[in-house]
Amino acid sequence: MLRVTFEILPGGDEARARTIGIMELANIKTHLDGTADYAVALKKTPPFAGALRAAWKKNRVSYDDRELNDVIASEDEELITAFVGGHHRTKRGVYDLLFRALRACGLDMRNRDTTAATLRRLVRIDYTNWRGERAKRLIEPLGLTFGASEFHPHPQYLIPAIDHEKKTERVFAAKDIHSWETP
Repeated sequence: MLRVTFEILPGGDEARARTIGIMELANIKTHLDGTADYAVALKKTPPFAGALRAAWKKNRVSYDDRELNDVIASEDEELITAFVGGHHRTKRGVYDLLFRALRACGLDMRNRDTTAATLRRLVRIDYTNWRGERAKRLIEPLGLTFGASEFHPHPQYLIPAIDHEKKTERVFAAKDIHSWETP
């Protein structure tokens, strides 16, 4: 488990420091390929008791934890919960995990750059997900990889992207994209 405390230092003065949030990350599943999936909880308001800490101590934070799964990828006035999947535990460092966790919480979407350069990167895809549900999705592709994931278990071309409707990073199977268009 990893915990990060966010503090504000008015005028840079340590004596006036106050906590404004905490973020906890808990490994909920480790895969044979060295990657792992993490639950993320970002607490925005006091009291700053750990949202995942109690469950972690009871060895309850897991993929099939119903209570946890009911709140993954949600937000209210006090708490943002999210999911980071496929983070490689040895090839990618802790700072990369923290960056991905903040993005999974949607913090990169709050004050998005709406310049023409950013808008050119967005595409709308007609996509069928692993459940067979077909829908149009507005995404910002982050790259192209070849491999497998939890929802795409057979090696294939995968497109990690920011899903602008769900405000989180997702991985899309290239073979399941029926069409692309610029918005």
